[in-house]
Amino acid sequence: MPRIPEKHLNCTIYLYPTKRAADRGASYGGSGFLFAIPFEQNAEGAAPRAHVYAVTNHHVIMPKKGCGNSRVVRLNTIDGGQKKLSYDDWTHDWEEDDLALYRPNSIQTIIFLFQMP
Repeated sequence: MPRIPEKHLNCTIYLYPTKRAADRGASYGGSGFLFAIPFEQNAEGAAPRAHVYAVTNHHVIMPKKGCGNSRVVRLNTIDGGQKKLSYDDWTHDWEEDDLALYRPNSIQTIIFLFQMP
């Protein structure tokens, strides 16, 4: 598998079952990414704004025998650090797709986002 370009790595997240596991960088959990949809209109002269979503698989966040239940998100910050955020209210539908979404309220100013054309 080819390496993911560096500019895309700033959109990736890793999910852990606990904050302690995230702090240790444990070798279990799941991966995901951040996805942004630009606002249709911004105030004139204002910086671009967007709705930001965290995306992962349903089986990563839902408790199962010996796996899942990873709801602590670790992401890269603008200052080169990492932020750990815990989310419980994911939108998901196991019946249809193995997909889960969460719309965080407060991460827009602390994260890197790579804009694709």
